[in-house]
Amino acid sequence: PSGFANNIPITQADIAASNGIMHKVYAALLPPDKVLWQTIAANAGGNYTYFKEAILRADANAEPSKKFQNILAIANANFTVLAPTNAASEDILVKLIAQAIIEQGTQPAAALLFAQGLVSMYGVTIISNPASIDTYGTLLAQEITPELLQGVVAYHIVAKPGKSKTATTPETPTIGYRNYTVNFPVEAASLPTLVNSSIE
Repeated sequence: PSGFANNIPITQADIAASNGIMHKVYAALLPPDKVLWQTIAANAGGNYTYFKEAILRADANAEPSKKFQNILAIANANFTVLAPTNAASEDILVKLIAQAIIEQGTQPAAALLFAQGLVSMYGVTIISNPASIDTYGTLLAQEITPELLQGVVAYHIVAKPGKSKTATTPETPTIGYRNYTVNFPVEAASLPTLVNSSIE
């Protein structure tokens, strides 16, 4: 299949029609039986542990109406979440930690090796509770803050360009945008995300 829609294989994608694009699917579609947060919290096959922990820590001190968990649990929301895999998250963490250690005076090669060791040893604890790590715990807690993680999570939720109810310019992204393959550009391009907007 060329993709899935609500777990049903798409047998032929991007068929041009006079009024848009359609996909041929293997069987009739049923509404999704889960909201996005359920899928993320269930850890989708074990590949998104870091992203799940980033959401939990980002939400730790947020008001209920601004918690990502609550927003991603809206049953009829049309969100697209480009969730980073554990491998991608670990790669970014290694670079972030290595840079922080370099700024403390460590040589780059040694800092990179040490950062790789920390990520390998402590895994998601670096996101969920960095202060608990014996070596460089204080430094990690200063670098990997709930505010940083709020930005990381918002960066991975695609928004739609257009005017929202409270927007002052037409370029303000709005929440509620579901993407299919035809919505993404073929060439490399920037997509609007919630980093360009706010969750109000």
